[in-house]
Parts: sequence; structure tokens; C-alpha cells
Amino acid sequence: MEILKFIGIALSGVVLSVVLKQYKSEYRVLISLACGILLFVLSLGYIGEIFSGLSDIAALGGINGGFFSLMLKAVGIACLCEIGVNLCRDAGESAIGSKLEFAGKLILLALSLPVFFEVLSALTALLR
Repeated sequence: MEILKFIGIALSGVVLSVVLKQYKSEYRVLISLACGILLFVLSLGYIGEIFSGLSDIAALGGINGGFFSLMLKAVGIACLCEIGVNLCRDAGESAIGSKLEFAGKLILLALSLPVFFEVLSALTALLR
């Protein structure tokens, strides 16, 4: 029932933001950022469990450690970019959020190039 803690924090942030909207609307962004950061920090506790489970799955599947590392980096980049984009949009800066989203996609593409080359070399070896 850990999710109830997260829901409680989120709903408290929403209610506080709605109440402050009537009096001091400039504080809404700060409430949103604080609530988002608190939820993010609390969810960090689950990262160790996720890495452990994914490592076990990779070992069972015989996945190369280099590819597994790339996959974890890609997931981390995607998550961090999503959080950053949402923070920008919450702050009313969707243009900056869009640029961050584009930069994240480029970084993911650059990160995945070694995998593409490995697949291409495996396919060419099969065709010979």
C-alpha cells in the first residue's frame, strides 16, 4: 500500500496549489516543483530493486553486459528527460520542455548506435 503515500502527497500538492491559486498564484509553481521532487526522491528507493531484478533477467536471458548497461542508461535518460519536460511544462515553459525532449531523443539515438552497428554486423555475417 505504498502507493497510498504517493497519492496522498500528490493530492495534497494539488489541493494546496488550488487553494494558493486564489491568493498567491506565483507559489503554485513552487508547490508543484516541491511536490514533484518529493515524489521523485521517495520513488528512488525502488531503483535498487529494479536494477537487481533486471540484472537477474539479463543473466537468465544471457544478455551481454554491455547491452544491459546501455539499456539501463537509455531507461534512465528517458525517465530523467520525462521528469524534466514535465517540470518545464508545469512551470509554463513548454517551449523549453520541447527542446529538452528533443535533446533527450538525440542522446538516446546516439546511445543506441553501437547496438545498431552490432545488429548490422551480425546480419552481414549471416548473409556471407
